[in-house]
Amino acid sequence: MSSNLKRKYAVVGFSLMLILSILFMYSSIFQLMYWPNVLDPRENRNNLTQEGNEMYYGFYMDELERHNKKAIYPVIQSELIKDDFLKVFIPHLKTFDDFLPSDTYLASNIILLINNKEVKNVDWYSYKALDNDQLGFRTLLDISHLERGHYRLKITDKNESFLEVIIPFWKE
Repeated sequence: MSSNLKRKYAVVGFSLMLILSILFMYSSIFQLMYWPNVLDPRENRNNLTQEGNEMYYGFYMDELERHNKKAIYPVIQSELIKDDFLKVFIPHLKTFDDFLPSDTYLASNIILLINNKEVKNVDWYSYKALDNDQLGFRTLLDISHLERGHYRLKITDKNESFLEVIIPFWKE
């Protein structure tokens, strides 16, 4: 009888250690893997503002550089634009390859809209960052005609099948 009791304690102890190790592992890597924090006890953490009014540090290159991170979404230089050009960078993600045939230029399928008005004649350039080997493509948009204020840059593909990001910014 005592050997069965020891076996039960061993199984319970091993199970607890396994569960604790999974929780500790998750809590230490969820941010690195861009996973949601399921351990966050706040009930309304996803209802802070109306849908579409999200500002994510990963949308702004200055924030990424400050935290020494690579872009995993399309980015612009900053949330506050002080110059007359908007720098747009789209990192090449493996998921893009699943939606486009290999004989199609990825950049030719991208549509840019500022406040729901399509930006025409966008010239895209292949780009590889020297400091982190990130591959993607970028463009510079002339926004000198935009007045001071709040804008939304929507980046999507022609079929809205693999890319749709809305990046808020303010022009000074």
